[in-house]
This record gives sequence, C-alpha cells and structure tokens, in this order.
Amino acid sequence: MCGVRLVTLDNLGNVVAKDVLRTHGISVGDFIKSKSGSNTIAKIESIDARTDKVILASGGRSGAISASAIVEQWDKIPAPVEPKTMGEDRDVYQSAQFWTASARAHLLVLLEAMHTAQSHQKCVDAVKFQLKPTKENTVTAAFRPHQFKIVPLTHKMSVIDEVNANFWASDTYYKYGLLPFTTIIDKSGDCLFYPFWHIAACTTTDSAQANLGLKIEKVTGSHWTITVIHNTKALKAGDKLMLYLPKKQQVKQNFEEIQFEKRRRTTKGR
Repeated sequence: MCGVRLVTLDNLGNVVAKDVLRTHGISVGDFIKSKSGSNTIAKIESIDARTDKVILASGGRSGAISASAIVEQWDKIPAPVEPKTMGEDRDVYQSAQFWTASARAHLLVLLEAMHTAQSHQKCVDAVKFQLKPTKENTVTAAFRPHQFKIVPLTHKMSVIDEVNANFWASDTYYKYGLLPFTTIIDKSGDCLFYPFWHIAACTTTDSAQANLGLKIEKVTGSHWTITVIHNTKALKAGDKLMLYLPKKQQVKQNFEEIQFEKRRRTTKGR
C-alpha cells in the first residue's frame, strides 16, 4: 500500500502554504537561497494566518511570498554559521604553553646576566681549562672557601620530573633540569663551550678529594633559585678542580668534542 500524506485545503480548495512547504521538506525556521543567482539568503519566519503567505526575513528586511513561489524559486540550505566573538573577559595569555615558554625565556635572561657578571668572569678567567688528552680544570689564583663560584648557562632544559638532574633551576611554579651544553672544538683549537659544564664533568664521589660542591642559590631580584658550583675548600694556584657528587647522584655527562674541520668535510662530501 502506498503511503498517503494528508494535506489541508483552504476555502478555494488550494493546499495551504504549510503543507506545500512540508511536501518539499521545508518548514518554518529553515533557511532558503534564491535560484536567481543573486545569492540572496532568507529565513522562513512564519506563515501569515490571514493571507496564508510565507513571511521571509533577509538582510534585516521582511516580506511575504507564496509557498509555491518558494518551491519554484528558492532552495533549502543549511543554517548559516553565526559569527562567534570573544567576550569582554577574554585573556589571550592564559595558554599553558605560553607561560612555560615565558618562564624559560625569563630564566635564560637571568642565567645570561649572571654568566656575564664581572664577579663571575673573574672566577672563569682564573681557570685553565684542559680539553685533551683528558679534561682537567686548574685554578691560576687563590680563593677563600665559597669565594669561587660558577653559574650554569645552557639552552637545554627539561621538566625536572623527566630527568635525573643534578643541576636545576626553579621558581614558584616551574622546575627545570639544566642539561649540559656540548663542547665544540675547531681545527685551530678555538672552542665553543660553557665553563660550568666543563667543570661539572670532573667529578668524584670522595668528599675528601673534592674541593668543589653544589649549592642552591637564589637569584637576586627574582623568584628563581639555581644550582651553582662553589669551592668548599680554600683554593691555591695550581689546584685541580674536582666536583663532589654523591654516588647516587652520579649522572653520565656527555661532552662530545666535535671538530669543525671534520664536520665541514662530512657536509661537503654529501
């Protein structure tokens, strides 16, 4: 048996507008688009009970049209997506990634300032760094206990929970493990390295043999605290620097020495 759809007729025997639209899948509240090519879009607001005309709203204006005209001259379309704007209480800086990057940037600025400070440079200048055949660090001047201090500088950081870090920096919300910076040596003997990591590579588990230790120090004028290397004993010119790290804290330091000339030849041969 074929399906039967009942419709309502007006006094003249014509199908009422509501049923005309319904037979074409259109109802009040739907959006329609003109077939004339004008790209006019309208919304079916209602059907006038007195005239049985369909009331359309478009571009802030409204008008009446017959249901048959809609079926012949318009197509039903999906509802347009309404523009969505941010509220007045918006805050574009509440991203966790933004705050993490901001904290790292702030820390780098602080470390660089400490690294270039005159007092720090005085300590660095008093160390003779030997790269080969073995890594050694020898002081060329005398220092009273805790007078010699070396601060870390590196762009390599990791969340403290993800690394067994001996060296770290933290503030109220963040704690980063500071990771070693690779030593790079070119053919002429010039090198790119950070003194802290070269000194930190020479460690011992014997506290009696060591003359350096780790200390947590607050950075002046900030909420950050960082790990620094300082002398736990008096130093005299010619002393070899040796950092004390308890056995449970021993972490393999990977200081690769990459020769620029070898890299140049490798790259050139590709």
